[in-house]
Amino acid sequence: MTDKHSIDFDLSMIFLAIRNFASCFTLGFIKEHNFSRDSAIKIGNYSLNIDSYVYESLKKARLLSTRGIGSITSEETFNKITQELPHIEAWFNTLLEKING
Repeated sequence: MTDKHSIDFDLSMIFLAIRNFASCFTLGFIKEHNFSRDSAIKIGNYSLNIDSYVYESLKKARLLSTRGIGSITSEETFNKITQELPHIEAWFNTLLEKING
């Protein structure tokens, strides 16, 4: 990891993308609107299924980036998050396939 503040901002953007994508998916596909911070893990069969520690770490990075609350992501946590990125990408692709039918 180089600039730890930049890393936390980038992790924050990953969380934001996950949340926004899930919210839009519920609006357009499920028709059960969910705009909560945790919409990605509260959409039933379509929920993001990643390690809860990783999900919470991404959420904490978002809070740190937007509100300055929390601590900088450790290298160990960063490594755990990067290991889950393929699962997150697969989730995005699965939702896109459902939308595009």
